[in-house]
Amino acid sequence: MRLMDLLRCGALATLTSFATPVLAGDSPTLVVTATRIGEPAASLPQSEALIDGQSLRDRGVFDLRGALATAGGVEVLPGGDGGPAASVLAFHGLAEMDAYLLVVDGVPAGGAFNPATASFDPIDLDRIELLRGAAPVSFGATSFVGVVHAIHAAAGEQNSRGWIEAGTRRSGRVAFATSLSSGTFGQSLLASAETRDDAQDRAGFRRVHLLYRAAGDIGAGRLHADLDGTLLDQTPNSPHPLEDGALTPRFPIDANINPADARQDQRRLQANIGYDSKVGGLGWSTLASIARTGSRNTRGFLRDEFAEDGVTVNADGFRQRVVTTDIYVDSHVGAKSRGFDWVVGADWLIGRGHQRSANFEYPVLPNGSNVPLSTDRNTDESTYVADRRSFSGLYAQ
Repeated sequence: MRLMDLLRCGALATLTSFATPVLAGDSPTLVVTATRIGEPAASLPQSEALIDGQSLRDRGVFDLRGALATAGGVEVLPGGDGGPAASVLAFHGLAEMDAYLLVVDGVPAGGAFNPATASFDPIDLDRIELLRGAAPVSFGATSFVGVVHAIHAAAGEQNSRGWIEAGTRRSGRVAFATSLSSGTFGQSLLASAETRDDAQDRAGFRRVHLLYRAAGDIGAGRLHADLDGTLLDQTPNSPHPLEDGALTPRFPIDANINPADARQDQRRLQANIGYDSKVGGLGWSTLASIARTGSRNTRGFLRDEFAEDGVTVNADGFRQRVVTTDIYVDSHVGAKSRGFDWVVGADWLIGRGHQRSANFEYPVLPNGSNVPLSTDRNTDESTYVADRRSFSGLYAQ
């Protein structure tokens, strides 16, 4: 085990804990990802793994890579195009950013665009439901290889816990979770702050996350609402160039040729509201969500057959401002009986985004020792891109 891992494990401290352990005689947890209504895992028609939140806490796991480490057929690769805080999931060897769905409390994280792994913070989850294989349109869009569904405890049912984590490379985390009230009107609050530097020069991230959940009895059902906010600052890595089909020895390991003011920063705010009720013996659930994400990106990339003198222009960079809006609506009815369970529903996933870019070129040594500020370079090209996406579907099972 590396020194960093030892320090992180050794510094992990549970400040308060009022958790009730899951005993062998307890009723089985009902999973919802495959069918939208709670079903025991043994009766599901698809291959689904259930990862209990208590097992994550017992292992000291607070990231997606550690959370899915015990799941067969799934590998989490840190980093990727989303920045040092992001991850790329590989299901059965297929590592594509948009081949799977990341769902948090019933809402696709990232909406109609790529899964939002950079802003995803798996603090104190109740459980993770992992659906392997192709998924239907019950979460707004199809998935080729699987669904990762992270689920928090219901509002007012959150146990009180706190964590402090520290390690090398200026890595550390402070987090807590608690219920503010319970019963007829339940409230929960989860918060965390994390910092981490990577092995590569000038690479790392700082993230602050806050999740407020509330639920109350209204009429014949229960109204619930979530407010989720993330502040994420990232200094991106440099990909190691390939030459003749192999990693080039002309680019030093852990070098970073991004501009001196490189960034992949995000400000994300999401609001969910839903209502669950019984109508004539049928369970009826409706959920609506809207998320707004603002990103500022500054990055650079070496050209093919790059010069090494630090004077000849050998890299291209860009400054971007990206704003996306994601809207998700789902409504379904279902019923359970001794011999027959069924569910019918409809959903709609909408994505809107626009991007403004300023492109520039610059000279840099392969070791990155003379990287310039992007604002000191002349803009060669300005671009504007707008994107609209809409997925809707009916589903029945």
